[in-house]
Amino acid sequence: MPRYNTVLFDLDGTLTFPHTGIIASIHYGLRKAGIAAPPDTTLMSFIGPSLIESFQEHLGVSLERAQTVLQYYREYFAEKGHKQVQDLLHIDYFS
Repeated sequence: MPRYNTVLFDLDGTLTFPHTGIIASIHYGLRKAGIAAPPDTTLMSFIGPSLIESFQEHLGVSLERAQTVLQYYREYFAEKGHKQVQDLLHIDYFS
């Protein structure tokens, strides 16, 4: 039987429910950029497609502004968004 050094998981909602962390990260990015957040039902449609494109399409912001929001989103997600994956898999690789 072959041994594997790496195992990849597609954590898109099949094994985890990442929506809570993603929505919280979007809220953080928008708040930090001074942009009012639409309802969470709208933000759910941001999950899957490019966030840059979603920010531009749904919020009417420029590419530069969308990139700023994405930077803030990543800042928050890097610190708090991976917590749910760590808890699920009982690993500490994302720190």
